[in-house]
Amino acid sequence: MTPSFVSLVRTFCSLAALAVAVGCTAPAPVAPTSSVSVSATATPSSASVVTTLPGQPPAAATASVGAAAPTSEQFSADLRVRYAEARLLLVEGDYAAAADAWRSLLTVILALSLSLAGRGSEALDALASGGPDSRDAVPRAFALDALNQHPQAMRSLADYASANPSVAPAVLLELAERELTARRPREAADAAARAVDAAQPRPLKQRLLDVRAQALAALGDNESAFDAHRQVLALATSTGALGEQLFHLAQVSRDLGKPDAALQALTTALEQFPSASTTADALRLLDELGAANQLDPFVLGRARYFAVDYRNAVTAFDRYLASQPDGPDAPTARLYRALASLTPGNEPNALRELDALADDPNQDSDIAAQGLLEAGQALESLSEPDQSEVRYQKLLDRFPRLDAAATAGFRLGLVRYERGADTDAISAWEGLIDLSSSFW
Repeated sequence: MTPSFVSLVRTFCSLAALAVAVGCTAPAPVAPTSSVSVSATATPSSASVVTTLPGQPPAAATASVGAAAPTSEQFSADLRVRYAEARLLLVEGDYAAAADAWRSLLTVILALSLSLAGRGSEALDALASGGPDSRDAVPRAFALDALNQHPQAMRSLADYASANPSVAPAVLLELAERELTARRPREAADAAARAVDAAQPRPLKQRLLDVRAQALAALGDNESAFDAHRQVLALATSTGALGEQLFHLAQVSRDLGKPDAALQALTTALEQFPSASTTADALRLLDELGAANQLDPFVLGRARYFAVDYRNAVTAFDRYLASQPDGPDAPTARLYRALASLTPGNEPNALRELDALADDPNQDSDIAAQGLLEAGQALESLSEPDQSEVRYQKLLDRFPRLDAAATAGFRLGLVRYERGADTDAISAWEGLIDLSSSFW
């Protein structure tokens, strides 16, 4: 998602505060490198199995306020210029002008923070304490909104967007989202429509169309909502976004009295994008249409697994395996079924299924490796580290070059470290480093 105006200002707040704290001689802040945690939940598809389950939508592009500030390249052009001007005054030693610049900026930042905290009166007082500033329009609008003066607040945002074309699409997106939240769909649809043509970044245009589609659906204009969702689908690039938009298309198709079109969209969403954030909603819509039995049982089971509906996932996989015990998706279905069975009280049975998958000499290597990895992690959670070590070591011995081996090597070292076997832990991690080096 492209950062909204509020996101950009929040990011600017972080950088401005850091600049004030460290002074003019500090180098420009640099965004920290994200730390990576190792996780391995099964994600088998009908063709293959990989070692991570995409349980969340792709990381948003929205800049967030953290302990370290991101680079100024992440801001709007207007905010970059203002920050650069204030910092340059410090560098040049014009401290009086720098103080005025920072005071003005920080007044806006304070007002924005108070507004977002719901303290609208205090935000207006903060703005009144400073001199006139064209940037007051946005935090003033948020302050008015916090004081339940919504129409006046939205007029202020609309006026600011008209006067500042370079940031107008982002401001209008903020306006449209607030109007939608306030249950004013007509105003939301109009604001989004104003911004769509001028929006250049694909994610920004995609979000504007999505908000407009939601607003049009709330107005009962399902034909226009359907068209907007189709435009979003054409712009979407991530698997999560594609799945979400197919679900929205299915919703609108249902509302238009086109159940066959709705079922087609749902089938594509659940078959191609089962990890989308809307999978659980798509399944509910499928059940409302009474069409769950029209889906391939494997596809249905996998979707229910991703939606954390484990009991019904097991039922669907049983149906598939009963009808196609040697079908093309049978090995993956057995793995999914075992994973869905890892529920409190049933762990011994599920572990036996995972071990059986791993020990089958005719089993696909990826499936067998994933079975060992999942069994090891389940045993860790059951406080049986000795047995988890056995599974991890077995995976490393049998499948050292598969992706699952990297996770197994890390987990093996961690289990050994936690029981105080530091030398053995280091040995496991060194083996993981040697393994990674062999691929280059």
